[in-house]
Amino acid sequence: MESIFNVELFSKLSREYFLLNSKIEGINIEMMNGKLYVIIHFFNPFTSVSRLKLSITEIKEYAFYYQSNTHFYNVETFKLLKYKDMYYFSFDPDEEVMDVPSEHDNDLIIAGKMEGCFQ
Repeated sequence: MESIFNVELFSKLSREYFLLNSKIEGINIEMMNGKLYVIIHFFNPFTSVSRLKLSITEIKEYAFYYQSNTHFYNVETFKLLKYKDMYYFSFDPDEEVMDVPSEHDNDLIIAGKMEGCFQ
């Protein structure tokens, strides 16, 4: 189990298909040592490595929405951008605008650092 950081992780997630059709098994929001972390646990049975723990720090903004009449939480599409020295994730993006952030993106995180651990 090896950790991958920032640019290398961004590149891997951008060019490989792990996140697409994965399932978010859990989202933890924690304050550790004075820093806010958003930790997302993904499972994808369709890839050779089936699990990813994504730890995101230097959080600028995050927003997640859940309703009981929807499934928690299948990733059918996503947006991952490097934008103004930040990493921009949306797990419910405006599909008409995929190359820049949109005010219609939902379930998003904007942050300065990320670490991924594939299992």
